[in-house]
Amino acid sequence: MLTGGRRKGRFWLITVAAILTIGVTALLGNWQLSRAAQKEALQADIDAQGHRPAIDQPTFLAAEKAPDTLHRAVHLRGLWLGPQ
Repeated sequence: MLTGGRRKGRFWLITVAAILTIGVTALLGNWQLSRAAQKEALQADIDAQGHRPAIDQPTFLAAEKAPDTLHRAVHLRGLWLGPQ
């Protein structure tokens, strides 16, 4: 059996561990919510780029900024050379 002092110490140890666990869980929940918001914003950007008209090959090759062409349809012409 535990003595009175050891029982109190064990109680406080369990209490502190529980409070820390609850705090960490709450922080992880907030982190997950912020990640979800980031992913929704990214998906909205991808969808917006997907609805823009397709660009042709010269325009694509002349584009200097990657965000202008990222996730955007491109019409290409050429000859496909498969494995030889």
